[in-house]
Amino acid sequence: MPPRAPASIDKPVGERGKAPLASSAAVTRRMAAQRTASTAPELALRRLLHARGLRYRVDAPLPLPGVRRRADLVFPSARVAVFVDGCFWHACPEHGTAPRANAWYWGPKLARNAERDITYSAIYCLNLRGGKRGRSGDRAKREGGNPFNIMTPVAITLLVKNPSHTGCAHILYHDIGDYLTREEKLARLQAFEDISGVPWEEISPNEAGDWINKRTDEFAQFMPMGNKNGGTEDAMFTTYSGGVKTNRDAWTYNFSKPELLKNMDATIKVYEEQRKEFSKQIDTGILKKTSQDVDRFVDTDTTKISWDGTC
Repeated sequence: MPPRAPASIDKPVGERGKAPLASSAAVTRRMAAQRTASTAPELALRRLLHARGLRYRVDAPLPLPGVRRRADLVFPSARVAVFVDGCFWHACPEHGTAPRANAWYWGPKLARNAERDITYSAIYCLNLRGGKRGRSGDRAKREGGNPFNIMTPVAITLLVKNPSHTGCAHILYHDIGDYLTREEKLARLQAFEDISGVPWEEISPNEAGDWINKRTDEFAQFMPMGNKNGGTEDAMFTTYSGGVKTNRDAWTYNFSKPELLKNMDATIKVYEEQRKEFSKQIDTGILKKTSQDVDRFVDTDTTKISWDGTC
């Protein structure tokens, strides 16, 4: 799929290959489970190609001078390389997600992948859809069946490199259609026969790098809710606040009035006990009115009370 603009970077870019620690143990396990080769889409594609009598090399280097890159499948005699790219790793604008943790590292890394993907003279993208993950109802039905019977969407992208080409790449795109079953999609692919049979639409990215579902500039014309950087004369609100909040909703909200009163009585009782005991220890000189002594003194048992900086 075509690349999208990288996420914003709020920290210095790290060295290549120096990956930061994962944000949690769950992320570590999830990333470790990701296969770098022979993924489910790759295996499904190999089975289909092999069933049609086609032979190829797997995870092979590109036979191009000065190019250090490997392809998932290579057909040497036809001089064709096939890349089965994931939406996350190649910043797919429709299905990819921008990492929130360690964005200073992932933003530039994914941007380099996307930049490498677009150094071509022509790009043909046949979007087969079929992505069910994260969708429900009509949105999932509209995606239709998946050619590989997987949850992630599928697209066939042909990347053409012509050494004599100059300027931007020609981008041709075709959406297979809405609500199609897996069998209907495969039938359409067979009817296309080759690249010349696909009804391509030439598209031009906008200034933001959008290929399809292009954003509109109308949003910038809307009246802002507020502007912390000044210019509040055109904003709805000129002051900023967290609003009405308790910072202890588990204690102060409840569907049952008797339970709510019980919870409030309990936490008020603990608060008063703590306040009186702390005052007594200050009077005797054991403690001082410092935040450090308060932190050491208070009972942090969350089954009794919830503390924060406003108490």
